[in-house]
Amino acid sequence: MAHRNPITSLATAVLLSAAPLLLSGQALAQYVPLGDKASLSEVYPGKAYSPYAQRSFPSRVFWGDTHLHTALSMDAGLFGARLGLDEAYRFARGEEVMASSGQPAKLGRPLDWLVIADHSDGMGFITDLAAGKPGIIAFEQGNRWYEGLQQGGEASADAALDLIGTFSQGKIDPKMMAKYSPGGKTYASIWEDVIDAAERYNDPGRFTTLIGFEWTSLVKGNNLHRNVIFRDGADKAGRIVPYTTQAPVGSTDPLDLYAWLENYEKSTGGTALALAHNGNLSNGIMFPVDAQYTWSAGREPDAEGKLPPVGNTVDVKNANWTNTIGASELGTVWTDPDFDPGQSAFYYARVLEIPTPRWVVYDAFRCGVEIPEEAETTHQERAYTSPIWYTPGKG
Repeated sequence: MAHRNPITSLATAVLLSAAPLLLSGQALAQYVPLGDKASLSEVYPGKAYSPYAQRSFPSRVFWGDTHLHTALSMDAGLFGARLGLDEAYRFARGEEVMASSGQPAKLGRPLDWLVIADHSDGMGFITDLAAGKPGIIAFEQGNRWYEGLQQGGEASADAALDLIGTFSQGKIDPKMMAKYSPGGKTYASIWEDVIDAAERYNDPGRFTTLIGFEWTSLVKGNNLHRNVIFRDGADKAGRIVPYTTQAPVGSTDPLDLYAWLENYEKSTGGTALALAHNGNLSNGIMFPVDAQYTWSAGREPDAEGKLPPVGNTVDVKNANWTNTIGASELGTVWTDPDFDPGQSAFYYARVLEIPTPRWVVYDAFRCGVEIPEEAETTHQERAYTSPIWYTPGKG
């Protein structure tokens, strides 16, 4: 398999929200319910009688996930994920698997495509740490974390948090991580396994696998993560290993990641892209630009410019919520006051959903257990559009 099927349309079925959705006039001319003659007349002037004939925009949605971790990722592995690449692909395409908790799990509807985006830094380290590999526990840090994980309970949680904190501060022992970094044989072998699994499960026309990884930049605790996705198969993606953030090979600067991606495309003839991930934890530095907002009706900013909460319909006891607040659709027209037609630019929109139950609420309801007092029971999901690029004309 030398080339991936292009994903021509990604869409969110319903936007439950109170934040901006930026749409051009053309983008608003999407699907129009049959029976609305006025709307049909405006959308299809002078075209065939059939509203589906000569349609110029994509209308088939392919559902997938650009950010899935397996036991190869430090954070997932530290907090109980024990399933690997095969189980992830089998689950995504609709098969029943045994979850890390020992319970059978199966999707209600199989995905059309999947990106397994394990963290590139220390990929595979946590599985060998949990197994007590001599090459890891010979180091003070590795031995301390291994013993904590083996004790379980609070000691295990403390070890996990200490490991993550040590990594984010750049204080993890580089000699211990050498095998799990670019240039190490173990790292290269793990990447080969990642590519091999993607090749084996790719089934054009039925289920598409996209090779990828997550670049995990943390600058003073600010999240600048990117999900890197290749449009290529093993013949190109297999010629490199993922870019990391740890010196001397890697960098926490997104511009260095982009330079690495440009070199990948130049040297292999392949194609790749990077998706910004979890920007809400970047303290504003991931997208340091001015923003404009639109929100659901019935609320107005106060004197300090703060918008009242949209409300909360979450029923924690019954692990449920109702879609009766916010707005199902938001549209606005936005103009860049500093737009320069001679300068390249990009724009994006972020959507903030209404509160929904966190996973702990569903687990407590289904398993009949109490929710810990300190646990958060609701959250508000965020969705980001793909960048809207502007490139000046060459004329």
